Amino acid sequence: MTDHGPRIHFTISSHGYGHLSQSAALIGELAKQLPDPVFRIQCNLPEKIIAERIGNIAFEHDKCSMDIGLIQKDPITPNLEATYRAYKALHDNYSERVTLESKEFKNWQPDLVISDIPYLPIAAASRAGIASIALASLTWDNIISRYFKLHNSYPKKWYTEARSSYGETDLALLPSPAMNGDCFNNIKKIPPIAILGKRQSNFRSTLNINTKDDRPLILCSFGGISGAKLPLSILRKEIDFHWLINIPEASTSENIHNLETCINWPFKDIIASVDAVISKPGYGISVETAAHGLPIVFLRRGDFPDEPFIIKWLHKNARAKEISTNDWNTGGFVESLMDLISSPSNKSSQCNGAEVGASIIKNQLFSHLK
Repeated sequence: MTDHGPRIHFTISSHGYGHLSQSAALIGELAKQLPDPVFRIQCNLPEKIIAERIGNIAFEHDKCSMDIGLIQKDPITPNLEATYRAYKALHDNYSERVTLESKEFKNWQPDLVISDIPYLPIAAASRAGIASIALASLTWDNIISRYFKLHNSYPKKWYTEARSSYGETDLALLPSPAMNGDCFNNIKKIPPIAILGKRQSNFRSTLNINTKDDRPLILCSFGGISGAKLPLSILRKEIDFHWLINIPEASTSENIHNLETCINWPFKDIIASVDAVISKPGYGISVETAAHGLPIVFLRRGDFPDEPFIIKWLHKNARAKEISTNDWNTGGFVESLMDLISSPSNKSSQCNGAEVGASIIKNQLFSHLK
C-alpha cells in the first residue's frame, strides 16, 4: 500500500508567467480535492518563482522546457528568426523526442499528465499509455500558423505534428477567455483561472510612500519576459501617480518605485494592493486585474493569436483601455488612465476555473479515491 495519492506530472510552458499562474491555481485546488497527491513540475522557470506561485505545496522540479512557444526580443516584439530555428530543432527529430519523454514517464509512473500547454508531452503520455489533460487558453499550433507560412515544408510539418499531438489528449480544459481549441477532440469550457491575493494596507509603506499620500499606485508590468521598455522620463514627470516598475537597474525617485523592493511580497498580493495596471493583454495579468476590479491600460503584442479573445473579454469584464505604442512612448496613456480610475468600478469577475477544473479531473479520473 502506497503512502501517497495520485502522482500528477505537470508540464508548463515558461513563455512568461501566465501558464504557470494557471497551473499553480489548478495544483492548489487538486491538492485540496485529492488525497495526498504527489506533484512533479516540468518547467524551465526558476524553482523559486514556481514555489511562490504554488505556495505551501511540495513538488519535484524538472527544470527543462518541452515547448518553444514564441521566442521574444522583449515582451512586445517576437524574434521570428530564433523561433524558426528553435521549432526546426524541435521537430527535426520529433518522434525520437516523444519516445524519449514517454520512457521518462514510464520511469516516474504518473497517474496523469497535465500540460499547459506543450504538445510533445501529450504525445509522449499517449505513447506511454498514461492519461493526459490539456489546460489550454491557447495552443502553439496557432502561433506556428500565425507567424509562419504553412505552404513551406518546415512550418507545415511543425503545425501538423503539433495539432496531431494535441489531438491525443483525453480532455482539454479551456479556461475563459480561451481560443476555440479546435485541435482537441474533447473539450470542456471552464470559468477564468486566477490566483487572487488580498489588498494589504501596509504595502505602500514598503515602498516608503507616506501614509497621507493618496496618489494612485500604478503597476507597470509586462509579465515574465525581460526587456520591457518603459518611458521612464515621462513616468517621472507624471507626479500625480506613483509608478511601480519591474526594471531593477532603473533608479528610483519620489514617485518611481521598483518591484525589487517588494521581493518578499507574493505577486498576487502586489496586484491586489495597487490601484491600476499597465500591461500587455496576457491571460494572467488580464484575468487577475479584472477579478480585483482594477483598471487596466494595455498595449497589444502584435499578432499574438489569443489577444482578440482576451481583449474582448476585458472590455466586457473590466475597466479596460487599449493604447498604441505611440501613446505609451509619448505619454498619451495618462489621460486614458485617469479616465479609467475615475470611472465606476465593474463587478469583480468570478474566477473559480481552477476549482471547477480540479472537480472535473477528480470526478473523471480519481472518483474512486477517498
